[in-house]
Amino acid sequence: MLCLNNANKCSEKNFASKKHKYTLAPVMKKERINVAVADVSFLLCEGLKSLVESVSAFKWAGNAHTMDTLEEILEKKSPHVLLIDQTDTEFASSLYFVRDRFPLVQVIAINSRADKDTILSALDDGVTSYLLKECDRAEIIEAIEATSAREKFFCGKITDCLLAGQTQPSKSLQRDFVSCQGVRISLRELEIIRLISEGYSTKEIADMLFLSTHTVTTHRKNILAKLNVNNTAGLVMYAVKNSLLAPNKYLFS
Repeated sequence: MLCLNNANKCSEKNFASKKHKYTLAPVMKKERINVAVADVSFLLCEGLKSLVESVSAFKWAGNAHTMDTLEEILEKKSPHVLLIDQTDTEFASSLYFVRDRFPLVQVIAINSRADKDTILSALDDGVTSYLLKECDRAEIIEAIEATSAREKFFCGKITDCLLAGQTQPSKSLQRDFVSCQGVRISLRELEIIRLISEGYSTKEIADMLFLSTHTVTTHRKNILAKLNVNNTAGLVMYAVKNSLLAPNKYLFS
């Protein structure tokens, strides 16, 4: 018994003496999100600059007042996220150029109004997310974070307009109870929306994505709640409006 105890004590001593040799690997700092702005408005640019510089996870890449300065910032600063004023004709027409020349840059369109045709045009040109100028600080920060992760983020009123099926500005945007709170859709949720819209069952989606049927069902409930729709038809409309479906996959004419 004495021998066993001594052996244990010896073993513990040797182990303790070796502890100092094991060190944790250094934690790599997460890269800050590099943010640029394209807008002719001095006030808006300065406001966004102040916001970006106040968030430790963000880094200010600069603001462009012309296409020349925008191209220079994109080439030299390599921003992760570009907030672009869609009310400016020159910048609005540059969306295709940005997508073509700088495909890694994720774009957030900013507008003062929300009509479906304008929003859809921006989405077709490669915009990832969409905000209104009335959105608050917290919503803009969340939009930048989501967009940098290649998630789609829409102001709540934008989503309302997209799902309203109207070509004119949605009357509901004028109602006080329509929230401007943002809607953040992850890449996984976008994938599930697409598959639901293409007519796949919950079990088929689960098999395709290597998930449980329960997980897919939970995703579906969360998506319905986020988009404030009640059924698959609403999800299909969202998928069509956001170009998630190929034309031959439409479930309706």
